[in-house]
Amino acid sequence: MTRNLILAALAFVLFLVARTTTHAENWPGWRGPRGDGQSTEKNIPVHWNGTTGENIAWKVKVPGQGHASPVIWNDRVLLVSCLMDETERVLCCLDRKTGNSIWQSTVFRAPLETKHGLNSYASSTPVTDGQRIYVSFLEVGTKTVPARNVGSPRPIAFGNMVIAA
Repeated sequence: MTRNLILAALAFVLFLVARTTTHAENWPGWRGPRGDGQSTEKNIPVHWNGTTGENIAWKVKVPGQGHASPVIWNDRVLLVSCLMDETERVLCCLDRKTGNSIWQSTVFRAPLETKHGLNSYASSTPVTDGQRIYVSFLEVGTKTVPARNVGSPRPIAFGNMVIAA
């Protein structure tokens, strides 16, 4: 259920991205250019249907898994993902009009961290200033400690935040 909700939300965001013109407002980070989640775009559809394709310009399978928000700069859609079998955290760039993959870059490869069941290994939304793209992921170390503030005790791993441009 959660995965379907995430995919539906991503399809909607990608639809909004594809519907805007080349002069549309950039969406450079989480919650947009003003940090309030609002857009200045007009005539944006409020209904869509992933099954029938109603109001959806394109759909594309994204490699790996993650639920960070995509960001938009000019004709590019940028998003992060985790390729779990390869233990890679990646940054992907898609064409805004077609959804075609333009490039994919591995940020780093490391063991997967412990996480909450509703979270993902690629949860931090990238941000861009139009010159560089900044991403963050957790790179775990080998030391673990018991999590004390959870319903079922489990070990959690210490690590470092990787910030990459």
